[in-house]
Formats: sequence, C-alpha cells, structure tokens
Amino acid sequence: MPTKREELQQEIEKRTVRMQGLMGDLTKAEEFKKESDELRTIVQQAQAMDKAEADMAETRAALAKVPIVENAPGAVVASSGWGEVRKAMLQAATEKRAVTANGAGGNTVAGIVKALVDGGKIAPKVAKFFGPNSQTVVPVFAPHLALPAGQTEGGTGISADSTGVLAGKSLTLKPWLSILAVSNGALISTDIESELPGIFAEAFGAAIDKAICVGAGSGNDALGVFIASASGVPTGSDIACAAAGAPKWVDYVGMALTLLGTMNGPLEAAAIIVHPSVFKVALTDTSAGTDPFRIEYLTKGTILGIPVILSSFALTTLTAGSYVAVGGYFRHYALAMAQQITIKPIDVVGSDNVTFQASVYMQGTPLIGGSFARLKTV
Repeated sequence: MPTKREELQQEIEKRTVRMQGLMGDLTKAEEFKKESDELRTIVQQAQAMDKAEADMAETRAALAKVPIVENAPGAVVASSGWGEVRKAMLQAATEKRAVTANGAGGNTVAGIVKALVDGGKIAPKVAKFFGPNSQTVVPVFAPHLALPAGQTEGGTGISADSTGVLAGKSLTLKPWLSILAVSNGALISTDIESELPGIFAEAFGAAIDKAICVGAGSGNDALGVFIASASGVPTGSDIACAAAGAPKWVDYVGMALTLLGTMNGPLEAAAIIVHPSVFKVALTDTSAGTDPFRIEYLTKGTILGIPVILSSFALTTLTAGSYVAVGGYFRHYALAMAQQITIKPIDVVGSDNVTFQASVYMQGTPLIGGSFARLKTV
C-alpha cells in the first residue's frame, strides 16, 4: 500500500501530464489555471512532508548518539507515536514556543492553507493569490478580454482590443486572528492539539465567506460584494426588485439572465448568494410559470444553471433600498493570502488555560464590479 507521500507524488505526476495536455488550448485556459492552483497546493504539501521527514531523521540521529540508561533519573528513552507529538506540544506550550515555526520561529502549514480556502461555501469560487509572508503587497489581476474575431490572412491595421480590461490592484495583507483558550487539563487528558488545525480552519473559512459578502472595505476589513462601492461593486450593478418585500422568482431569474448576458466564463465560477430566510419567500411563490424554476433549484440547486449559495452572512433587511441578493462571476473577486500561518500557545499568569492564537494575513476585494449584480428592494 503506497504511503501518503507516494500518493502525493503520483498525484503530482498525473496532474503534470494533464496540464501538458491542456497547454496551448485556449478553450481550456480556466481548466489549466484550476489544475495549476491545485498542483501548487499538492506540491506544497509534499514539500512540507519532506521537510518533516528530514527533521525527524535528524532527531533520530541525535537520539541515537545519546546513551540510554534504563530507569535512571533523566534518562533518554527511545519512543515514537502520537504520544511523543503530544509531549512535544505540551513542552512547547510550557516553554511558550510556537506550535509551528517558520524561518522566524513559525512554520508554514500547507494543509491548513488548503483547508482555509476550500472550507467555506463561497471561498472556493474566488481567485486566490498568495504572497510568501505577512509583509507582502500582493498584486491581483483579472483579465477580461473581448472575444477574438476572425481576420484576413496577412491583414494589416487590425485594431487593438478596446474593451479588454486587465484589472489589477495591490492588496496589503492584514492580520486576522482567532483565539482559543484550552485548559491544561484538556491538554494533558485529550488529543485536542490534533484538532486545533481543523477548529481554526472552520473559523477562518467562515471569516473569509463573511468578508466576501459583507466586508466593509475600511480599516483592516476586506471589501464585500453586498457593499456598494466604486472600488468594488458600484451602484450601477443594482437591479430593483419587481415588487416590495423579498425577491420572487421573477427577480432571481432576471438577475440570472443579466449575469448570463454579461459573463464570459464557466458557470461553476458564478453564484447567486442569498440568506435562507430571504430565499424561502421565493420557494413559497406559486405564481404562474414559476414551477420550472422551483423544480430546477430543488433538484440541482441552480437558477438557469447558476449555483445558488444560501449563506448566513447575506443580508436580511427587507426595507426599501436594501440589498438582499448578489449574483456574479466570483473569479473576478480576489482573495489574497500569505502562505505563513501560525498557531502559537500563550501562557497567562494566574490562569490554568493555555491560549492558542492562530494568525492569518489576508485581504479581499472585487476586481471587476461589472461582473456582479445586486438585487435591491423597493
């Protein structure tokens, strides 16, 4: 049975061959980019495993040089397994060292990076840009070209693309923190340390989804698509509902048609985001001709092929002039992150708790406001 590292190597080779087959095919550009992003993550995981194995080999070599005296006070006893990992975690907490370490005392945990960007409902659809550390200003881009047109062979004086847009912004990454206090009793008697990456991943995944939806775009906050801003989704992208109150099928279908008419990209990168309490009004709408839309959503989770994401972070106010749903091509939303994620234990004087603090540097913003549409109540 192959090891995890061997499985990663096989996956790297398989994806490399797949990407070679996609090179040069302009119709597969999006698929090529997706494969490239996934391959980069797998390579990072493999590199992290290789480094961990090298560190373990160095530790084993050092232990082999230490004499073992049975039952002697302070004797070094050879052992292995998760027990030793837990012991190292407890020692790190006692000495106030980082659970993970990078070149400056903290380590890059590639697996956590993947969990963060894939863990939410919305985050997997946006464009991701990574910087090497927390001090990076990450340039983000979204090419939006006009469709190529046929030309006469040998022709001259062909005009340049006047509609193509290469939207680029520089995002300065901001620190995002998640803090969890754990009692020493829990550290000693449970395997909670092994659950920390997953716990923090869920927290950051939710934070990313919230930022994409309703980030204010001021201070250290990302800019969300529900927020009207000339720097993000402008008021020119607003679509008024046909009647007062929550949107009905006619409103969602109208927005979907608007998106399909302006969007150049795969449907899987598009989405309509709405709060469950707002969308349930449409599900109870029995107006004539709405059954096909209800059936499509209930069976496929889509409206005219565009996926619907029910998010608790979407807005719910129904007074006139309120935003209640956003649809868009989310490949034109940029999520920039540092590949430097650390979890540190912090001891507090007079407390039985060890506080684990996870920090992530990231930022997000819409790149092309015209790639989104917002439903607005009347």
